[in-house]
Amino acid sequence: MFSPESFPRWSGCGGSAYFRGRAVKIDLASAREVHASVRGTEVYAVMLRAGRTTLGVYCTCPYFDSSGRCKHVWATLLAAEERGNLAASCTRTSAAESTERSRA
Repeated sequence: MFSPESFPRWSGCGGSAYFRGRAVKIDLASAREVHASVRGTEVYAVMLRAGRTTLGVYCTCPYFDSSGRCKHVWATLLAAEERGNLAASCTRTSAAESTERSRA
């Protein structure tokens, strides 16, 4: 559903590893919003919120605060896709191309 090309290479690789290692715990999910906890160096809170044409993302890790599009967000996107969350509002192309930083 989402494209790793919209993330820095190491974020996509690290996020995929977190996803495969089952480090993502979906705490709340709906067709428009996902809240998750991702085990990394610490446990980070991640939020995804689908708009009509955008996908707002947020993570509590220091990298997101300074640069955005972190591996925790990518891992959560993969977990949400696997579970069928956000499917009604996002497509592979539109979600990746219109990802925006959003503060909850």
